[in-house]
Amino acid sequence: MLLPFIQGLKFRGTPSRPGSVIALIGRGTFSSAQMNAAKLKTEAGAVLIGEPTGQKPNHFGEQKTFVLPHSQIEVRYSTKYWKTEEIERPSMDPDVRVEASSADYLGGKDPVLEAALRYEAPK
Repeated sequence: MLLPFIQGLKFRGTPSRPGSVIALIGRGTFSSAQMNAAKLKTEAGAVLIGEPTGQKPNHFGEQKTFVLPHSQIEVRYSTKYWKTEEIERPSMDPDVRVEASSADYLGGKDPVLEAALRYEAPK
């Protein structure tokens, strides 16, 4: 679903303007969302704002499940290793780092979104 979106951005000329595509990332960004953020950065020139992602860019995925016969516990396991970079690193870092605190959450504030709305691309 992401590739048609990126193609639409390219068709409109959006990625040619630095900072015209912004993606919010954080510790809850993992699995397909991790891969989508990386694609938006490399293919659409997106600026990533927020916290480092919740997993390594190279990771296991493509989950399958089965149920244990006696306990009926569902087991999930990965079937594929996604190597998206040559280097190993603990997470993908944002271009603009914004830390969200528990006080922000309790106060109903979203500093990452606020930073994205204020973001101005370098001239």
